[in-house]
Amino acid sequence: MPRFEVSQNLRIVFFGVLLLAFAQVFWWIWDQSQYSNEELTRMTALYEADARFSEQQLAAGVDPGLVTAIFPHVEVVGVTARPRPAALEELEARRFSRINQYRWEGGFFLVVLLGMMWLLNGTIQAEATLRRRQEDFVAAVSHELKSPLASLQLTAETMGRRPGDAESRTRHVRRILTDVQRLSTMVSNILDSSRLARGDIELNPESISLKTGVDIEISNLADRASVR
Repeated sequence: MPRFEVSQNLRIVFFGVLLLAFAQVFWWIWDQSQYSNEELTRMTALYEADARFSEQQLAAGVDPGLVTAIFPHVEVVGVTARPRPAALEELEARRFSRINQYRWEGGFFLVVLLGMMWLLNGTIQAEATLRRRQEDFVAAVSHELKSPLASLQLTAETMGRRPGDAESRTRHVRRILTDVQRLSTMVSNILDSSRLARGDIELNPESISLKTGVDIEISNLADRASVR
């Protein structure tokens, strides 16, 4: 069964939260838009009702100035009354302003949410990459440690079973020293890697001879092969 990474679980959770947040914001914008439309319809109907009532008061002989003073959103023309166009335009402008405000607020929230999700996803990705590198490092170190340890064990068993002559013992001792040096170098490299990760070591790049490095490695491999 394939391994299900924690980072994959977190990505699924974050994606679900993001979809839920998007749906919630869009629903909120739609709901507020509907409410603004209903409010506009209600206020328009109220203005029209005030206009009809004003006509009744005008028919009863009430002074038009008193009617407009009581209902400033009503316009009196002769014996008729109607909502002022400016008042209706103000209602429409208020509705548009509220809807625009909801859209801006919802858009800002979504942008912030996307930014946070992007940062969290980057953090999760970096953590997953670091974990894989640590696992690869442990596997590589385990392999590199196993090789010289196996060589040391083989040499010790050989010396124990077949003491041999002085030349053979010298060859085996040299092999042991080579493997010990290899282990010591490996431990030093591991410690240096830890110091580098903490920033305790400052790197000073310098040019090296590729031929020299290759010659040294060939010499090491030849020494290891000669003592087998």
